Amino acid sequence: MNSMTGFAAIEKEQNGLRLSIRVRAVNGRFFEFKPHMPSDYFSLESALKKQINESLKRGTVDLFISRKFTGKARGQDIVANEALAKKWMESYKDLQKATSLEGSLSMDHILRVPGVLSVEESHDLPAKEKAFVKEILAEVLEKCQVERAREGKAMAKDLMGLLRHLEANVKKISEHRNEVNESLKERYLKKLDKLGLKEELEPSRLAQEIIVQVDKLDITEELFRLKEHFRAIKELIKIDDQVLGKKLDFYTQELLREMNTIGSKCQHSGITSFVVESKGTIERFREIVQNVE
Repeated sequence: MNSMTGFAAIEKEQNGLRLSIRVRAVNGRFFEFKPHMPSDYFSLESALKKQINESLKRGTVDLFISRKFTGKARGQDIVANEALAKKWMESYKDLQKATSLEGSLSMDHILRVPGVLSVEESHDLPAKEKAFVKEILAEVLEKCQVERAREGKAMAKDLMGLLRHLEANVKKISEHRNEVNESLKERYLKKLDKLGLKEELEPSRLAQEIIVQVDKLDITEELFRLKEHFRAIKELIKIDDQVLGKKLDFYTQELLREMNTIGSKCQHSGITSFVVESKGTIERFREIVQNVE
């Protein structure tokens, strides 16, 4: 079992390029990728998303990449705009003639003109840099998975503890079942007696009616399904290298549904207290499951 929550970061330098890559994962219903990286890496977005999704199946994943050139900057050229410089010089001379003002023009003046000299960068990523990014990301994902697995192990332990508590409650509810059925039988007989119908019914018909009424409110099926859900959940928690969150979430809903049905059928103080306590336990179970991958 893995948690959907995890964080890892690595910084490395190679051939004058220092890369810092961080991955932060939080819980989410599906896989969602949020990249934060230099515009030069936009062409890598699809490949990096696929690489991450192969490791982290569910959750919202933020990828942060920053880079710094410690040596010669890659693909940078100084470009001189000769046409702009000549045009500026011509305008300078025309203005000098028009104003009859004297002055001297030097290279320093021209170099101060915006746009005469500019830095242009190539946005084509070298194959080595692409490989370097993917190499570091693989290491980051491995670290992140270790953290998610560690937290997942603790979550599995907590889930099993809550499951044992639910099983104990269901056992206590089951012990009250016969008492509840007897109570239902007595209530039905009193109701018939109050309406003056008890003596009018033949013993066989009365017994049949009692069975029908008790059967409507019997919780045997709900208790059986709860035990089956417990068994299935235990098997799921033991599975390695599986995405379990969605399946566990389904079983959590089923546990709550069965417990609600028992609560609505049984108006017995002993059972009601166990139902209320069990619903609280299921809610704590659900909160943990929401963070299972």
